[in-house]
Amino acid sequence: MRYKCLAILLLLLLLPISSDAAEPTRVVIVYSSSQVEVPPDVYKLDALVSRFSDEIKLIRDIDLDTDALTEVSHIFYYGASSSTIPESARNILNDSSIPIYAIGHNVNQLLSFQNLEQTRVAGVSKFLHARTNRTLSFESADTVTTVKPDTPSIIHASVIRNNKTLPVLIQTGENFYAGIENLLNRPSLFVADSLFDFFGVEAASGHVGYIRLEDINPSSDPALVKEVGTYLLNREIPILLAVIPIYTDPDNGEIIRFTDRPELVDALRELEARGATVIAHGYTHQYQSSETGEGFEFWDVENNQPVLSPPDETPPKLKGRESFASESAYTLYLNTLLENEATYIHSKLSNSIHELVSLGLHPLGFEAPHYTMSHSGYALTSNYFTNVFGQVQWSNSNWEVMGSTPYMSKPSLLHGMTLYPETIGYVRTDIPRPVDEMRRALDENANSPRINDWRILSSLYRDRTFTRGRGINGISTWIYVA
Repeated sequence: MRYKCLAILLLLLLLPISSDAAEPTRVVIVYSSSQVEVPPDVYKLDALVSRFSDEIKLIRDIDLDTDALTEVSHIFYYGASSSTIPESARNILNDSSIPIYAIGHNVNQLLSFQNLEQTRVAGVSKFLHARTNRTLSFESADTVTTVKPDTPSIIHASVIRNNKTLPVLIQTGENFYAGIENLLNRPSLFVADSLFDFFGVEAASGHVGYIRLEDINPSSDPALVKEVGTYLLNREIPILLAVIPIYTDPDNGEIIRFTDRPELVDALRELEARGATVIAHGYTHQYQSSETGEGFEFWDVENNQPVLSPPDETPPKLKGRESFASESAYTLYLNTLLENEATYIHSKLSNSIHELVSLGLHPLGFEAPHYTMSHSGYALTSNYFTNVFGQVQWSNSNWEVMGSTPYMSKPSLLHGMTLYPETIGYVRTDIPRPVDEMRRALDENANSPRINDWRILSSLYRDRTFTRGRGINGISTWIYVA
């Protein structure tokens, strides 16, 4: 039997719980895109806004009508690419007196921003956050739109280029503009922070943080699980136990269950009794011939599509709309295949829950293996769980387009489930100094979002050391020690 490594992930919900706004916030997000599908960035924007509103409508500009703005308190406009906003949509937006937050392209077509001087700047990685007066450098570079307002404006964030600061996120009266259109990258943290001002919400003090112990499965070392969990709980550090009920060895087909590992079950029960939270991390965390903990389970990564067939069958390659003569023919084809996905997901989730409950454990949430799952899969999962941990797959056609929010949120994709995000990442064993990478993520989050005191969890990094724990088959886990 090969013992799996116990991965430790550090997560910090960096924006504190916001106080309720005085009036109900009903939001419409209007977007311009050449794609029929909702762009991933729009789903990310929806997730960020969901912190401030439970009523959000996503509407493509060609579908906008006057009724859509009835009783709406805030409008977002997202220009995914340069295009002409349909005249009817443009007139509706321009005739409205509702505060608008515009992002990206095409905003000069809106009266509130028609005289805004804009300049596209490529290769940007260094920003100044005005509220905290902190400079933040991101690892990857972006193309952004800097602006020069024609009226007095509040600058929320700027680009630093050639020792000059160029405004990139501004507020004029009740209206906002952000030239950070790539919301899937780290600079979107500035947009998240500015939403407090747009919605007029004060941030409460404090934050929530937790550590997740990852990929616990029947092949895990019970002594190591107990040692790490006990160490953290003794220091009153909240922990999540991401548990996989079944281990499948791809080399010999051996299947191991927790009933074969009573010492490990006892360790998990003891940790849960002391306050650890168990979450279901799939059923086998693998698909077809992959190993538990390594493979994907709810996404066919080889074909980069949803799981459309049982693991022992060759999956069909998902066809696009262009392969069908009509929309109805395409819809019928898609629905038939998604019925197979639904059967597969229902089986996996129900088996996972049943297995964990039969052990006396209580899964209070779900984490998709490698965070990958189709949008229809999230809808099915919402029938079983109310909480999701980790990241969200924003794209329904590419598993690599994923990410999270810097605070708890309720993205429309999750159909009512709450996202508890992973913000700092995990302790990677494939690089020499993984904690340095996590420190950088911590600094990015802590310096830009609205935080009054984030020192509780960041103290893990101050005057402390991380040391290698016991190696398992040449793989080491990292254990935080004082």
